[in-house]
Parts: sequence; C-alpha cells; structure tokens
Amino acid sequence: IQYASASGQKQPHVVAFFLGIYTGIFKMAHIPGNIISSVILLNGREENTSFIDTSLGDVCNNTEAANLDRLYLYILLSVYVIFDIVGIVLLISFVDHLGTDTKFLSLTKMFELYIKKPFVATLKMMLNWKLMLIHPMSILDGFLLAFSLGHFTKFYISDCIGVHWVGFSVSLYGVGSALMAFTVGGLVKYIPQYFVVYTFLTVGLGIIIFLLRWEREPCYFASILILFGSGLCGGTWLTTIGCLVGILFPHKQEEAFTISKISLAG
Repeated sequence: IQYASASGQKQPHVVAFFLGIYTGIFKMAHIPGNIISSVILLNGREENTSFIDTSLGDVCNNTEAANLDRLYLYILLSVYVIFDIVGIVLLISFVDHLGTDTKFLSLTKMFELYIKKPFVATLKMMLNWKLMLIHPMSILDGFLLAFSLGHFTKFYISDCIGVHWVGFSVSLYGVGSALMAFTVGGLVKYIPQYFVVYTFLTVGLGIIIFLLRWEREPCYFASILILFGSGLCGGTWLTTIGCLVGILFPHKQEEAFTISKISLAG
C-alpha cells in the first residue's frame, strides 16, 4: 500500500504484483525437494535403471512403490529434515524479530500483544461477510491441491509410469504454478483479473472432463502434461485469492490472510 502511494500506481495493481511474486516463490518450493526425491528413487529401482521405461504395458499396475527398499524411505525423510533445518536457519537469520521497542515487556504484556490481540482479531475477522465469500475459493484450491499432489500422483503416475516419476512431475506442477503466479501478478495491470480467472477455470474444467473420459493407461505425456496444467490453474487461483484478500482488507491484512490460509488447509 505504501509502495503504491510512493510510486503513483493503483493499489490493486501493486497488491497483485507483490502477491504474484510471493505466490511464485511459495510454489517454487515444490521444485528442489521433489527433484531430489526422484533422483533418489531412480537410484533405488531394482529391475530397470533407465529414466524412461520403454516396456510400459497397457495396464497401470506398477508395483515399484510397494516393493521399494525401506532404506530409500529413510533417505527421503533425512533429506526432508535437512530442508526443514535449512528453512528454520534462514527464517531465524533473515526475518525481523517482533519489535525492538517492546522486547523488554513483561510476559503478561507480551502474551497480550503477540497472542491474545491477534487471536481475538482473527476470530472477529472470521465473521466478516466479504471474507466468508472467499472461503469457498480457498477450500476449492485446497481440494484441487490435495487431488493433484495426492490422488493423481498415486493413481496416474506412481501406478502407471513409476514412483520415481512422482517427484519430477510434482516439480513441473511447481514450475507451472510459479510461472502463472508471476505472470498473473503482472498481467492484472493490463488485463482484467476476472478474464484470467475464467480462462484458467475453463482449463481446469477441461482437465476434469478429460480425466473423467480418459481410460487410465501408462502414458508419460498425458500424466505429466495434466499435472503441469493443474499447476497453471493452481498458481492462478491462489494468486487471485491473495489479491482479493489484500484489496478488500488493506488495513487488516494479517487477520484476513490468516483466515484465508485456514480455509486453504480445510
């Protein structure tokens, strides 16, 4: 908001631009860890060590995930723990503390300032009718994310073309999401936001119709392309939700974004 007044740009455009950057960076988190997991799982293949299996059959009955050596599961968990530790170290090193002017307050005042007041303000924000209209959008985005990274990767990738492809496919989902987040954040200045939303809602509906009519079979192109397309839709949708929250609640963004993230988790 302050940047908008200082630069002479419209507030909705600035909010969309920075939220696009934030969402793009957030979605890029899908890339490094999933690539590493696929590399690890590729090394754990027993029968075929090649990246692309040319002997795919007509039925999705790949059992590599069920027969995977537990050693590789421990390796994957170790990698995730290392990434968590790196994230915590970066958070401690670069994120500002809660404030220098209040760090010597008593425990009672610290509790009231940093826990009680934000918690009460968030509860009050839950009853805001504008935010309640955004809840279904956040819940839908949560369902789509769970389907794309959960059920789809299990039944269309792991069972069809091999579990070692899951990480690479999800990383492409992250690439698509980040690409659209960065793009949508800048396009709002030139193209109406509703046009972008309706366009990718149509793409998402087309993906759903294709999955309903497609007879599941091992296919590299279809499986990966669908997940990439879902990433494009997911990046657009999540950026739009953030833009609406930032524009509708310019002076209560902390509480509003907290509620929207809770709806996303739901």
